[in-house]
Amino acid sequence: MLLGLEAMAYRPRFRLQPPTEWPDFETLCWSLWKAIWRDDNTQKHGRKGQPQNGVDIYGQPDKGPALAGVQCKGKDNYAKRKLTRKEVLDEVAKAKSFDPKLSKFIIATTASRDREIQKLARKITTSHKAKGLFSVTVCSWEDIEDLLLEYKPEI
Repeated sequence: MLLGLEAMAYRPRFRLQPPTEWPDFETLCWSLWKAIWRDDNTQKHGRKGQPQNGVDIYGQPDKGPALAGVQCKGKDNYAKRKLTRKEVLDEVAKAKSFDPKLSKFIIATTASRDREIQKLARKITTSHKAKGLFSVTVCSWEDIEDLLLEYKPEI
């Protein structure tokens, strides 16, 4: 039995299956970050085939002046399929050319949480902070499941 603050923080764990099609994953992420940022003007960036500077979705969190971007990385649901270090570094490099500049950059993935990828994101964020660049966060499928339960976006 959970008591006190532990009981308030506990949420049952439901397993949601990630979308099987990439456009559906992008739409799910658009709807989710639109809710998280409380920005009805959150948009998908460009269209298929156009260069996107590492950003699939962008918006202004809390209707502030800062711009945030999300890169969607769908992965097959196999234990060996994961977000790679190279993919993170490549997407971060592309996002540096997004105009206007980003304050936050999120890589949303259907892959499982990976501590080495999280560590890489923390290191990039620390380095970027010293240079006045955007923070980097990786949201795994487990993180996205939790966010869906918390924000309940309209899909």
